Amino acid sequence: MIPRKRIEAPRFVVTYLPGQFVMLDEYNLRQLMLEVAQGLHMHLSFSVTDEEGSEANILDDGTLTTDLYGLSIINDIKFEYLKVKRS
Repeated sequence: MIPRKRIEAPRFVVTYLPGQFVMLDEYNLRQLMLEVAQGLHMHLSFSVTDEEGSEANILDDGTLTTDLYGLSIINDIKFEYLKVKRS
């Protein structure tokens, strides 16, 4: 059996109306950002809070007002993969 380092997927609290929120993983948050960019949620504004307590809003073009740590995990994985391929 190959030992694996377990990566805990970050979770995000997304508030879309006062008192209305959902918990999303990275994949579903990115999907929501895409849907906002496509104009599928024109009458809602979304506030995102990560596990570190950092907050950002999803803009109309699907981008975030502030970088969130939890979304950078994919970049860390890609970087490690590149290091493996080069060695």
